[in-house]
Amino acid sequence: YMIDLIFKFVIAQAIIHKTLSKGVDRSFAVALPKLLEKDIYTLSRGLKFIVGALETGMEKKWIDEKDAKKIFAYMMSQLGLEIKARGGEEK
Repeated sequence: YMIDLIFKFVIAQAIIHKTLSKGVDRSFAVALPKLLEKDIYTLSRGLKFIVGALETGMEKKWIDEKDAKKIFAYMMSQLGLEIKARGGEEK
């Protein structure tokens, strides 16, 4: 998400400063490198703690299930995975 915003900003600035023409093709693709097995292991361990924190927050009524789902989906998006929060009943 952040890389996408940065590239859009850079393209817009290049157009403003006339480095690129207004009619330039603004499309681009971001290709991420494959995660190494050790990276996946590290990320999965971190995710375990995040899920535990969300569960604790819901048990103590600090956050509701809807917010926990949003936070989880956001954290997954930081890993480059777009998910739709599901599971349990929506309130």
